[in-house]
Amino acid sequence: ASIVRFVERASPEQRTQPHVVDAVQLGNDIAARLPAEQSTSIRKKLRGLAATVVLLRTVRHEMRYDKRYFAVEAGSTVQIILDNVDVMPHNVVIVASGAIEAVGTAAELLQHRPGQDKPFVPAMDEVLFASRLVQPDRRDRLSFAAPSQPGEYPYVCTFPGHWRRRYG
Repeated sequence: ASIVRFVERASPEQRTQPHVVDAVQLGNDIAARLPAEQSTSIRKKLRGLAATVVLLRTVRHEMRYDKRYFAVEAGSTVQIILDNVDVMPHNVVIVASGAIEAVGTAAELLQHRPGQDKPFVPAMDEVLFASRLVQPDRRDRLSFAAPSQPGEYPYVCTFPGHWRRRYG
């Protein structure tokens, strides 16, 4: 019960941190040794609190991600690990339904300025969440609370020109 309380007190961003992920795993391991009814209750609570982690890789020389889609529960904590195994920089930007073209076109008009945290990510309401620009053979983690409204939320690379093929 104290592990469940510990995870409940963690913010959505904290729930993706290794110490909280480890606590969820420990809670599940302990719960597995309890009577079935108690075990089921604790594991269900932990499952509702734990972050969903999605490993999203670029595909080398193919201008696409390795996943065309993934599903998470509305309002849940999500962490996307963008693993860029390609030869050029990429990012992942979660956008409003139907907004890939508008966001991609706006991103192409942006100029890159050294020191920008998230270059080629336009400041517009249709951009819901965005990673940094990930250099070749690097990773970035994007943590967020999924929209509470169920629906389809596309993801796209907004590096100039990439949005036309690298999306899901």
